[in-house]
Amino acid sequence: MPRPLRAASSSTSAEPIASGPSPSSSVGPGRFAPDRNDLYAYIDQIGDIKLEANTEYRFRLVGDLAGAVFLDVGNVWLLRDDPARPGGRFAWRHLLTDLATGTGA
Repeated sequence: MPRPLRAASSSTSAEPIASGPSPSSSVGPGRFAPDRNDLYAYIDQIGDIKLEANTEYRFRLVGDLAGAVFLDVGNVWLLRDDPARPGGRFAWRHLLTDLATGTGA
């Protein structure tokens, strides 16, 4: 029988938040897009606010062989403007367009 396996996550820590292996690892903070040629660009993806949601659906294909589909949505943002990361500050009006998504099967 199909069953959900992952739920939304949140952080209540006062520490800065960095994106990881999630949709938010490709963008952020906010609309800021790090240089993809820089091996250390992920360091610029640290923010003050993180929003992330995940859902996964698993199903049996044949015998012990199972399949899954998933959807991840999220990003990180800054509370203040940062000239080094333009577009990184959180703004309600950009919330939906700032969210990164990832899917897979």
